[in-house]
Amino acid sequence: MKRILKRKPRGQAAVELALAGLVFVTILVIGIHFGEVGYASLKVQEATQSALWDTTAYKMHDMGILYDTSPSGQAISQALSDANQRYSDFDGRTSANGAATILLARTQASNMQVQCTPGTAPGYSAVNLFTWVSYSDNGGVSCSAQADLAPRFIPTSFVDASDGIFTEQHSQNRNITACGLGRASGGACSGEYRLLIDDWGLAEEDEADICPAWPFGVPCIGMNMPFYWAVSKVYVLNGAGQGTAGSELAEATVGTRPMFPNEQWFYMSYTGEEALFQQPIPFGEGMPTWDTTPFAFSMPTYLASWIQRRNRGGCYLGLNCNSPNGSAP
Repeated sequence: MKRILKRKPRGQAAVELALAGLVFVTILVIGIHFGEVGYASLKVQEATQSALWDTTAYKMHDMGILYDTSPSGQAISQALSDANQRYSDFDGRTSANGAATILLARTQASNMQVQCTPGTAPGYSAVNLFTWVSYSDNGGVSCSAQADLAPRFIPTSFVDASDGIFTEQHSQNRNITACGLGRASGGACSGEYRLLIDDWGLAEEDEADICPAWPFGVPCIGMNMPFYWAVSKVYVLNGAGQGTAGSELAEATVGTRPMFPNEQWFYMSYTGEEALFQQPIPFGEGMPTWDTTPFAFSMPTYLASWIQRRNRGGCYLGLNCNSPNGSAP
């Protein structure tokens, strides 16, 4: 018996390829658009977090007779301005062109807006009455961001009926509002990140200098006054330095008062290598100076370690003291 082979009509494969291509082209174009929307949305989130974390790099307070939190507001404004400038082109690098609108293959991204509001993050709810004179809560910061994403070069109709094949509209070309957190409602983004700011510690040069104790409780004027007032106010507020019972007991026991005229004076010593770890003691019994860590003159081992660290460029915080210039091992 002869085997009969059936052949497809001439041109049928080309027709099938053309029909499948109609669907494939749509999937490809829309897929590229959604991929670009995902990339731009991540940049909106990145801009939000950049402003938030950059805030923490600036000065948060001024210590002194009053605890001033206004620098935290200035820090938020600076970080917000930097984020809006760097991410206007959805890039984040200062070397980028900074354009307000970027054109991707199938998406247009524009109108990046970062917003930060001071005093809107959770704080410590109850102010500690024993430390509030020296440390105040600034309320933290909250940041959000949004941008407009629009389709580009995606036709709204493609081989549609009645002259075409498809009965549904190819694309509605709706704009998308991308949010730094969550989804937009009514074209606006309500999600935000919140962060406590300020570690309530010493900062900058005016809060990093030594503060040697001076006679008669005189503040270390011209040196580290912020630190002095921070400690002094808490000390006085908590009832210390009141009365003369301690001085009277010392005088009755050993015949002299260790503090002149009594313990109502406030003394604070904050000395380091600038003063060779020596705090002068103009009044009192014993040695005329008091060693502070690392006991440079009284403990040779501490002194040797300090010299080694200083001569090798500061070999600490994980650096190897046995390598040149304190480089990492």
